[in-house]
Amino acid sequence: MKTRNFIAVFAVFMIAIMLGGCNAPINVNTSTDRADMVEQYLEASVTVIAKGSYNSTGSGIAIHSGGYIATNYHVVDDVIENPETGTVSIEKIVDGQFKSYDATILWYNEDFDLAVIRSSYRNIPYVKMEDRWIDSANPLRYTEEVWALGTPIHRSLYGTYSQGYISCAKPNLPRISQESGSGRIYEHLIQHTAAISSGSSGGGLFDAEGNLLGLNSLSVVSGSGTANDLYFATPIYPLINIISEIAELHEDGDPDTNYRFPSINAEFVDRETDDYESFTKLGVLIESVDLFGVSFNKLLEDDIIVGIRGVDIDSKYYEVNLRNDFLYALSNFQQGEAVKITVLRKDIEEVVTICLGIDEAFWV
Repeated sequence: MKTRNFIAVFAVFMIAIMLGGCNAPINVNTSTDRADMVEQYLEASVTVIAKGSYNSTGSGIAIHSGGYIATNYHVVDDVIENPETGTVSIEKIVDGQFKSYDATILWYNEDFDLAVIRSSYRNIPYVKMEDRWIDSANPLRYTEEVWALGTPIHRSLYGTYSQGYISCAKPNLPRISQESGSGRIYEHLIQHTAAISSGSSGGGLFDAEGNLLGLNSLSVVSGSGTANDLYFATPIYPLINIISEIAELHEDGDPDTNYRFPSINAEFVDRETDDYESFTKLGVLIESVDLFGVSFNKLLEDDIIVGIRGVDIDSKYYEVNLRNDFLYALSNFQQGEAVKITVLRKDIEEVVTICLGIDEAFWV
């Protein structure tokens, strides 16, 4: 290589480093010492600072190259509701010092309680995600060891580690709670015993091999009047399906092309939704259909969706039990893709084919 060409290549390489453009996945194995594992994962862990009508502190974990970070929707919801005045940033230790970096909200889903933000600091190693909860050949088991990493209470506690085990291994049961004040309904939560608290939200829950299973989201503690010391994580499985597309679409710099979650353009509820005690069947009940949406004249009010699959004869069939079953199934498809939806219409099973649209609610 000629000297001039070498200097040019070296200059580009140095600029990439200065801009924080180089990172790699964290690779660990079962023989890795736990203390060493936690030290490595701290590199992917961040504190999330959201400033809207009020200020809040949460946690986050890098899940893709280039500074893409997963956190809980409820950590950044006030900024989502106040986009003109709200701001999001992250804090993490870089070169031995706490540093702050601006961040942008790219995608969110309130029902999953998940959000993806991107940091202006791109040189963050990222962790491997694995679905061991909903659609896995290696499901989580009772007493299996898990551990949590996050920023509880205050940013001064950045990088707090706690250890526990899986205390409920029944994802198909309604794992539902309701956050005080917000009315948010949670489904499919992973119940575990690794201690978390306010501020831990958005931090990672990992198995013994370092796979990211979910984001710690909710705790029920002594004095709540309902239960004592119960801890829950939101499963990470929806982001496994869509993070690459979120990143790919965002790279062109045009916010109008950011990833949109596929939608049937209809409002629906399940049997665990408040004020729907009379609806007790499996599946989700269609409340209303958008007059200008993809489901108009195909799905009808009071239809009960019980399954979804692709149009190919060998495509996988996703059974729908609760709301998040259906949303998870949708995450396996893309906008404009044709799907076959199985519904109960006046107790008669029918199959409806629609091309998935987008949901305006997810435009950021």
